[in-house]
Amino acid sequence: MKRLVFLLINFTINLFNFIKCINFETNNIILHQPVFSKNTNFGFSVAGYKVDNDSWILVGAPLTERERYHGQIVKSREGAVYRCRINTPNSCYMLPFDKKDWNEARDHYGIYHSENKTDQLLGATLIVNDDVILTCAPNYRYVTRMLGQDEFRYEPTGTCFTLRDKMRKFEEHSPCRNSMWGHHRQGYCQAGFSGAISKNDSSLFLTGPGAWYWQGMVFSINLYNKDIRHKYPMRSGEGNNDDSYRGYAIDIGHFDNDIYEDVVVSSPRGNNCKGYVEIFSSNFKLLHTIHGKQIGSYFGASLIAVDLNNDLSTDLVIGSPMYKKDTENYDLGRVDVFIRDKKSQGFVFRQITLNGFKARSRFGATLAKLGDINDDGFNDIAIAAPYDGEDNSGIIYIFNGRSDGIDITPSQIIKGSDYGLKSFGYSLSGGLDLDGNQYPDLIVGSYKSDAVAYIRAKPVIKTQIDVQTSPKLIDFDSKDNFCDKNKTRLCIDFEYCVEYRGKSVPKTMKILMNLELDIDKFQNKSLIRAIFGETKSNYLTRNHTFKSETKTCFKQTVIIKKNLRDKLTPIKCHVNLTLPNYDTDWELLPMFSSIKDSSKMHEIRFLRNCGTDDICIPNLQVAASTPTKKYIYGSQNYIDINIHVENTKEDAFESQCLITLPQGVNYVKAFITQSSLSQQLFLPCYQNKGFDTTRIICDIGNPMISGTSKSFTIRVAPQNIILDEEILKFNITVTSSNKEDQMTMFDNEHYVYVVLDAIPKLALIGKQYQEQVIYETKTSSFNKDVNSLAYETEFDIGPEIMHEYKILNKGPSQFSLSELLITWQNQIKIGEKNRDFLYLMEMPYIEGPIECSLENLDINPLNLSKLSDDKIRNPEKYYFETKKSKRSLFTDSNSNNNDFSSNLLRYFPTEFYLNSYGNKYNDNEIESVDCSSGIVLNSQDQSDDLINHGSNTDYLKMTKTDLYEFYCSTIHCKVGPLSADESALIRLRFRLYARTLALNPEIYSVKTSAMSIVTQIPYSNLKINLDQFQSAVQHRTKN
Repeated sequence: MKRLVFLLINFTINLFNFIKCINFETNNIILHQPVFSKNTNFGFSVAGYKVDNDSWILVGAPLTERERYHGQIVKSREGAVYRCRINTPNSCYMLPFDKKDWNEARDHYGIYHSENKTDQLLGATLIVNDDVILTCAPNYRYVTRMLGQDEFRYEPTGTCFTLRDKMRKFEEHSPCRNSMWGHHRQGYCQAGFSGAISKNDSSLFLTGPGAWYWQGMVFSINLYNKDIRHKYPMRSGEGNNDDSYRGYAIDIGHFDNDIYEDVVVSSPRGNNCKGYVEIFSSNFKLLHTIHGKQIGSYFGASLIAVDLNNDLSTDLVIGSPMYKKDTENYDLGRVDVFIRDKKSQGFVFRQITLNGFKARSRFGATLAKLGDINDDGFNDIAIAAPYDGEDNSGIIYIFNGRSDGIDITPSQIIKGSDYGLKSFGYSLSGGLDLDGNQYPDLIVGSYKSDAVAYIRAKPVIKTQIDVQTSPKLIDFDSKDNFCDKNKTRLCIDFEYCVEYRGKSVPKTMKILMNLELDIDKFQNKSLIRAIFGETKSNYLTRNHTFKSETKTCFKQTVIIKKNLRDKLTPIKCHVNLTLPNYDTDWELLPMFSSIKDSSKMHEIRFLRNCGTDDICIPNLQVAASTPTKKYIYGSQNYIDINIHVENTKEDAFESQCLITLPQGVNYVKAFITQSSLSQQLFLPCYQNKGFDTTRIICDIGNPMISGTSKSFTIRVAPQNIILDEEILKFNITVTSSNKEDQMTMFDNEHYVYVVLDAIPKLALIGKQYQEQVIYETKTSSFNKDVNSLAYETEFDIGPEIMHEYKILNKGPSQFSLSELLITWQNQIKIGEKNRDFLYLMEMPYIEGPIECSLENLDINPLNLSKLSDDKIRNPEKYYFETKKSKRSLFTDSNSNNNDFSSNLLRYFPTEFYLNSYGNKYNDNEIESVDCSSGIVLNSQDQSDDLINHGSNTDYLKMTKTDLYEFYCSTIHCKVGPLSADESALIRLRFRLYARTLALNPEIYSVKTSAMSIVTQIPYSNLKINLDQFQSAVQHRTKN
């Protein structure tokens, strides 16, 4: 008994899903559900029945309760088979199978029931062929008394019933109900687990997968006298064949080229649980075996024998619903289609595999022959995956047969969720035209919902669409194709004809015709090249009533637009037919079997100079150059690129020149220069900007005639060039819509290179706010002992001196960093003493990107009170009189007085004198204090001594005369970045120690010095000698 339950559970799990084919009407199904009871597994099996004009849907409900009399009336769950009307929902009636009470037997102990029909599952198997209906109760139990009076054997031998002669003749068939009791023989046979009926209705084929230790067996029974003609095997086989379940599925076909039917039987647990399928002759002579490949896939859980490619030889379709693709996709399911080679003498099959679409869907649990549902001459099949779909309610897939076997893509799917049904497709039946429209219908069982869906096939309409144009080619040079007096519009005649036919289609039909021109351009209406004269658009709709098998033609005028760009690609014209959609409750209108039957594509071609093959193969060549060999970063100059294109072979359509610009380079214009006219002609170009590139696209001919050439110039302006580039690379490519030979493509591309350079011209401009400082030594209080003086304000020290240095980048290129050194006389040594000379009053004032190192600089060390905090910031308010100077306060690098070569700029000081009344002197007698000779800048090695001195403001000792030694202070600054015409400045304010001058009247001038050099530029890939970018300047104030 446990073995029976196991078999039934596996059989149940592997039979469920729902189908949808190309012409199955899924919006108007007939649904049957029992109104008398629930939970009967109504729909566990289904079949169609048609005799003469009488059509029914047969449904098995194996858990239906029936009333029996066992001393009293009791209810017993035995199962039943119902017949339902095809056109009325929920109109089902029980068929008279197994109406008698349980059989009784008599022995020396007395009378007992020799059978037990409770849970016998009548209706679990349901087969129909013509007038013969076969149903089985595989769990029917045969009862025999054992040795003791109260000891009985209850063995699931199974039993079957047939109903024929228009449901009037009832017979029972139970081949395992005999004396061969026990699971080691036929006691657990479960006869009728599956079955088949021969085509001539003379034989029944029943299986008993539980016989012989569940090795299984098959019976051939004479339908008319119930004699067992053949059975296989006669006895138990080897022990390794136990639990093979031979007979799990069975079908009939022709496989060996004779006139007799052959039998196909599956053993899904044989072959070490990989499964196998055997092909027998009608007398059970083994002809061929097909072995499964994967353990546990249940290869052979379902099978059908059907001719898919219409070669009059039977093909084989085998389901493996528990096939797994990997560890994640278990119970995915798989169906193997074996296409038999009819020409071969043996059993040669070509295998096609169809895999399931979702894990745990058990694709292939149920298979069904559909017949030719789309009237294409090939049989079709349905494959159910009863646990497929988002809600696991089941899906049926329709696959169409064809000349090479089967289309591997389902033509239609039907989902159980659309009807609220579960286990949709657990049982299937097809291939029978029940509604009389000459197309086979489909019956789908959903036993978990106690429901059966009847899905009808629509008639298929076949059409013939013909399209032709006059003239056949568009010729822009012809004078005969214009359709107006002014000859501005080119027109052609467009004629289309439609004819339909088909089985069970109406004699007249209204069909909607949709015509569209240039369908390839639908995404951009501006590119459409042709319109209908009637609608002034590329779209036209027409309704017309056609007669079956009658050709009807229509004519339209098509206007070709002027100034077409695409003259190479044909104008595709699409004619699409649409049928009305107003099905009644019962009548189904026909439908197109495929897209090709409802549409037609026609091409209107252009007349082209492309030779006899009408295929233009050009040979475009491009060359390019530029007079600009070097471009300086930051300059405002244009770059002109001269381009020459020629075509040496056949016409090139939509020919274009594509110029890819480097990043930061902008397009200005494109022009053709005619030397004879000395003027520039415009060339149509446009730019297409991408994320990091800009492409200039220029039209150079449509077509560019064979043997012609074109020369033009592209002008561009570099503006925001990437700073680390060494060169500008311009890519020039020529293309056309008609491809040229790959062997000639090498000259379709050219590169132009422009070298990049950088020249930051550095100018260091000096400015002083005093032309002279005047002091009378005879009346000065500084004639007394200088050591006795006490300073309280800055005025007590002596006259003020303010010097300013401005760093200007005169371009055109940018620099990132420059070094600036400023020195001045800090002390003078007189005798053995150091005397203060210039006193720095406050922090230097800076403007712009300058950073100076001032940590150890002596700034107002005596903490003298300042007369003003604003003077160093706004010196013009206090020194407006300086404009009256005899000489310019600025000394420019372009001055004739400057001595410079290349980019080395030197600034000479402006000299002023401090007058001592009563003393006379000449220039040769002036003793000058100069620190500039101590400044040395070298960008190559960047002297550490210099940098350290500048940052720590150490004194630079230098001797100017035999009498004095001077000590100088230095400020080291970093300036930058500065672009062209940008500047930065630093301003210093000192007090000159008057007492030192009084003690040393030989000193007549004071000088500060500055020098700057570029040390870094932002063009990392350019190798530039930075020594050329330096400047120096000095200021001198005379006493």
